[in-house]
Amino acid sequence: MTILPLAVRGELLQEGLRWEAPFVRSPVTQGTGGQLYHAVLEQTLAGIVAKRSQSRYIEGRSKEWLKIKRIREIDCIVCGFTFDVVRSRLRALILGLYHGNHLVHVCQVGSGLSSGEWVDLRIRLEGLERLYSPFALSPSIPGIVRWVSPALACRIQYRGWTIDKKLRQPVFRELRYDKPPKSAARM
Repeated sequence: MTILPLAVRGELLQEGLRWEAPFVRSPVTQGTGGQLYHAVLEQTLAGIVAKRSQSRYIEGRSKEWLKIKRIREIDCIVCGFTFDVVRSRLRALILGLYHGNHLVHVCQVGSGLSSGEWVDLRIRLEGLERLYSPFALSPSIPGIVRWVSPALACRIQYRGWTIDKKLRQPVFRELRYDKPPKSAARM
């Protein structure tokens, strides 16, 4: 059966198995990927697995199927950064969100910026440095940490939230010059 195309395997399984709880067959949707992705966004689902209907079964991952994850975005507040002394550059931004009137730590983000953007951001952040954490409960962050006044908002892409209310797989997208930090997302 593994040498047959996906569409044929699906038909054979549909006919040959009894689809009763706890087994469910996912519906097959063809040619409507854009509409399906919008439905995923509306229903806050994780994503879509797309497969070629004529593909043969291949154990493990292959180029015959795509995992299309839902990408979420949120505006966060820059509250500090970690610093790499050896390379003399920023390592990651420390981000937070307001919960009531208090800032709560939600992640560190180090990906998404080019070397030039890190240099520009470092210059901007040095003018905002302060001695103490802006968070109500200061997080334990390894390395050299420099705190800044919460005066900058930024857009972050992420995959979801962890149990302890941290952003999963954050990626920096842009500074939000058009948005005051107090109007960023809230917890």
